[in-house]
Amino acid sequence: MRWFLKNLTPHPITIGGVTLPVDGPAPRLSVSRQPLGEVAGVPIVRATMGDVVGLPAEQRAVILIVSAMVAEAAPDRWDLAYPGEAIRDSDGRVIGAVGLCAGPGLASRPLSPCASCGAVGGMLDGAGCTVRGCSY
Repeated sequence: MRWFLKNLTPHPITIGGVTLPVDGPAPRLSVSRQPLGEVAGVPIVRATMGDVVGLPAEQRAVILIVSAMVAEAAPDRWDLAYPGEAIRDSDGRVIGAVGLCAGPGLASRPLSPCASCGAVGGMLDGAGCTVRGCSY
């Protein structure tokens, strides 16, 4: 089974020397803002993060690279990862990542694909596939 990485961040990312172009709109968290007042004429608000917005459906053999906030806010999704430890140039600018960090859903499952549907992490303790719609 061949696996694919789909970059859903707002910019190209380089992981392990390979640059992945942007491959779709970046999912975000909804935000509600409550005005608190002003300091020195600058408005101050309390921002509260809400639900994930714009996250595409799970796809066979595809890991979606999203922001850390999105991945961590969707613990039921087995297919989410985000850029790992930053690689910086001599001026301190981020030029890539060492690898990927697994979101909580991906981290909680083995990285072996289901023999039937191909979903990564679909197999748990030999009890059959846990991916919706798979009959394996």
